[in-house]
Amino acid sequence: SVSLNFKNDQYSLFSSASWNQRDQFNQGETYRRFLAGDSISELNQITDGNRLRESLSGKIGGEWYPSSSEVISLSVNFSENNSEESETIDNTEEWDTGFQLATRRMNSGASSGNGQDIDASYRKEFNNNPSHFFRALVRQSNSTSDDTNYIIESIVDLDGLSILDTNIQYTSRIRTVAQVDYEQPLPNEGKWEWGLKSNVSTSNDDYIYLSPDSSVWENGLYVPINPVRSGYAFEYREEVHAAYSTFGRKWGVWGLQSGLRFEQVFTSARVTGESPFENNYFSIYPSLNLSRQRSDEVSWIGSYSRRVNRPRGRQVSPFIDDSNNRNIRTGNPELRPEYTHSLEFGHQWSKDRQSITTSLFVKQTKDVIRRFTTVDDEGIATSSYLNLDSRRDEGLEVVAMKSLGRGGSLRLTGSVYHLANNVGEAENASDNEGWSYSANVFANKS
Repeated sequence: SVSLNFKNDQYSLFSSASWNQRDQFNQGETYRRFLAGDSISELNQITDGNRLRESLSGKIGGEWYPSSSEVISLSVNFSENNSEESETIDNTEEWDTGFQLATRRMNSGASSGNGQDIDASYRKEFNNNPSHFFRALVRQSNSTSDDTNYIIESIVDLDGLSILDTNIQYTSRIRTVAQVDYEQPLPNEGKWEWGLKSNVSTSNDDYIYLSPDSSVWENGLYVPINPVRSGYAFEYREEVHAAYSTFGRKWGVWGLQSGLRFEQVFTSARVTGESPFENNYFSIYPSLNLSRQRSDEVSWIGSYSRRVNRPRGRQVSPFIDDSNNRNIRTGNPELRPEYTHSLEFGHQWSKDRQSITTSLFVKQTKDVIRRFTTVDDEGIATSSYLNLDSRRDEGLEVVAMKSLGRGGSLRLTGSVYHLANNVGEAENASDNEGWSYSANVFANKS
């Protein structure tokens, strides 16, 4: 990597470039016991692969200082990457009837991509106070990538039967972010801030693969009949528009920080040949934090917040990844975001390099996003994502620390944790709950 920079009282210029090469390998082993009616099979899978990846990235930009309290900046980032990879998957399966089969799957592929980011921002400070400012920024991001994977699969010790497959994926993504923030200090270590933010993301994926009229299960392989070139396109668009504000200050031993965020979200997904999916929603996210510093030794804190976790990337892409044809992966374009109500209480006592910290929390999550796996009659596992109905987490954690003189310390940690899942209408799944306990002791002395 290399960087060049120049700065004076009126402006600054900066640039950087870096090159990276990584040679990675992976090895894995999977064991699965499968019950199909009255029969039982045991599958052993061994994976061995490597990947060589090169990347080049750079940045160039500058800042202008029209006054001692203002900064205008502009920068451009770029990146480019290329990789080659290969992988061998050996499957050995044995049934209780005495039937055995062994297959070998060899994957080889290459991928490349590039991206560009353009950032522009303006910042103004008031009264020579870095904590009192107005800021506006805009970012435009573009990226493209293509991934090609070639597959050869054969039955071990059986010449003449091999299956060829090809998976090609082209991806382009555009993301635009616009944001303004204002922050003002208040008396008694207080602060008030507000802001507006819009985040618009669009992704387009084109998939090309071999599609047969049908297939026949033969000695551990799905043998395709009349495979032809086929494909489909997937478009996913998400707009998040938000307005937010936070306020905080102290009154003697009491401290308060509160926040409120309003969001309007527009989401749409479209797959070639299928009806479009839309999920537009308005949400409010409050937060409240109340603290009491009783003395220099003892403090209490309580907080509440509502948060959201939106599905991303592979979770919503319908692309079927069958590079490991015994464990197929795909996404779910109709995933909904999950929402969490979080309530926490904390206490801390500290004196003379000794401390005890206690934390109690309760979390309730709706529309929980989880990976879900089904297995067909031939033992082929397909993993995707779905929304469970709800999840509840409760826990207590205690951490105690004590000094062991100069250069030494003792740390004790204990926790009790309860989890309950309600799957709702999810098929082939059941509600579950359980407790877990843990304790840890760590000491060091030098």
